[in-house]
Amino acid sequence: MDDDLEALLHAADAHCHGPGRTAAFADVARRADAERDERISFWARMGQLDAAMMASQYHVALALFPRLLKDVDADPDACDDGGQLMVTFPSLLTGATCFPDVPLSRLRELGEEFARRGEAEGLADAEITDGLLNLAQATGDLDRAAELLHRMSHPWNGHFALCEHCRVRQRLDFAWYADDLPAIREHGRRLIDGRLTCVEYVCHGLREPFVLRALVDAGEDETAVRYYGNCAAILRSEPHRVHAAGLCAMFLGHVVARGGVSARSAEVAKRDLQGLLRRTVPFLGDVAPDDRMQFLSAASPSLETLARTGDAPALAFPKGDALAPLAGAAGRSDPAPLIAAMDAEAEALALAFDRRNGNDFHLRLHRRARTFVFGAAVPANP
Repeated sequence: MDDDLEALLHAADAHCHGPGRTAAFADVARRADAERDERISFWARMGQLDAAMMASQYHVALALFPRLLKDVDADPDACDDGGQLMVTFPSLLTGATCFPDVPLSRLRELGEEFARRGEAEGLADAEITDGLLNLAQATGDLDRAAELLHRMSHPWNGHFALCEHCRVRQRLDFAWYADDLPAIREHGRRLIDGRLTCVEYVCHGLREPFVLRALVDAGEDETAVRYYGNCAAILRSEPHRVHAAGLCAMFLGHVVARGGVSARSAEVAKRDLQGLLRRTVPFLGDVAPDDRMQFLSAASPSLETLARTGDAPALAFPKGDALAPLAGAAGRSDPAPLIAAMDAEAEALALAFDRRNGNDFHLRLHRRARTFVFGAAVPANP
């Protein structure tokens, strides 16, 4: 039976990234548990962890991670993961912040455990600080994040000393959280136009959606349209990238609200936005609350731009989703109640995060979306 489990493990690994890949590895893990094959069980869960992280299914990853750490601690020879868990740990810290019911004290405990394990495994100071920086940014503690970024870059060491991509990406991430639009443009251009890629890891995530608003603010509509085009095909084939889809929906809603820009007509933007919303909404049932909040914050005003011209599409929310009864059918129902409900849910989630974090970071993030879509008929700096 071991050969059969091996074949199933390889078959799961052949799945494209998305919830289906996560489910395939979970099925192999269940079968391996039933047959008491600890080796296959461990590697199936490692595959499930990686797939869940790639699909932003942080609730799955958080449930798996303690067991995997326990397995490695109990039998490091049999469960030699080659350091993969420590590579995943910083992203998991960010993932843990995506649930408002995870207390801030627990998040800090996870950060301390990551730092302790990282030091024991000989990680460079910048690599340890990277995880703590992710945690500070995602909880809106921007003063702490600025201190950590200064610490890890003076000097850069470990992986960051070797990888220009990751050094620039880290600065872009901080600028995005801090809403520093000039810095977002600077670091975004360097990453995208410089075609920087990580020297160690193949997947580096989408960068373009995080730069669009900053480009529009500077009157660089053509560059924003080009950057949107860079990632549009990826979002069509990988609609589970909910956060990135929300940022692109916000940009398209802005273009529609302006009646088009020189490089993108309003009609083309409308079609793009309709398709983006239709493809992404079905995936909202299996994403973390933070990703859901950020998508709904962007989708609500963007859908409103379509409703104003009678072009709001029918949206198929997941079965059982509280918003599903309000979706109705295109042209046969008033989209206003759905738009209002999306906005209200996003704001409620933002307030829940802010209560946990002790600041107003998420509420400002939520309001930023509507301001971008409707805040000005022309860029702030034409």
